[in-house]
Amino acid sequence: MDKNLLPEVSKELFSNLLDIISDGVWDWNARTGYVYRNPSWYLMLGYKVESFQNTVYTWESLIHPEDYDRVTTHFDNYITQKEPAYKIKYRCRTSNGDYLWIEDKARVVEWEDDGTVGRMIGAHRDISAEQN
Repeated sequence: MDKNLLPEVSKELFSNLLDIISDGVWDWNARTGYVYRNPSWYLMLGYKVESFQNTVYTWESLIHPEDYDRVTTHFDNYITQKEPAYKIKYRCRTSNGDYLWIEDKARVVEWEDDGTVGRMIGAHRDISAEQN
């Protein structure tokens, strides 16, 4: 496809599109450890926007204890290229202490020269209705 035919997309428009198509979007800069989470991610789980630190540890702390090992193993296998794709279902703790089933899909978009992750983006989708 001719790149000249693609519309110019502003950061604001792109952010709005992500809020429409997904319950929550995240962007992990593995070089710095910073994780961006869009407002919809917080709202999906019932938290105030930007109420957590922007690190991977925030995500890890919300995973249901029974799902934690399975999720982190899958994540590690993907980022070490032992798995071809990252897509998994698990429970995350909400602000009221309940758990919400989510589907987490992601992709590494930048690799370092040594084969480690530079940057990874993903989306969380509420699938609780599908799990009942």
